[in-house]
Amino acid sequence: MSEFLSRRGAVLILCLMSVLVLLTGMSRVSVPDAPMSSRALWRIDLAKASLPELQLLPGIGPVLAARLEAWRRRGENLDALDDLLDIHGIGPRTIRSLQPLVSVTASSSPDEFKNED
Repeated sequence: MSEFLSRRGAVLILCLMSVLVLLTGMSRVSVPDAPMSSRALWRIDLAKASLPELQLLPGIGPVLAARLEAWRRRGENLDALDDLLDIHGIGPRTIRSLQPLVSVTASSSPDEFKNED
């Protein structure tokens, strides 16, 4: 019986020590400064993206993607992200949410966006 009690006591002490180690270790867990979703591993080039690619972006559905594509086809310059403010339905909040997810290369020519059909 005393062997059982000493084993039980040892198990209890081991459990308490494990809990103590876990609790003190938890205070040392680092928390990232920014949410992981704001750190994009890839960027969509707004000057060349297709409609389906544009729709992958938050806040850009079929309607805004079509407006952006029509805007590019009209030959509007897309030199900076703020140029998108000319498109109805895109405002400063949308620009801020897109900033970590997109890139803007200088648009080639307006003909680049026209269908060859």
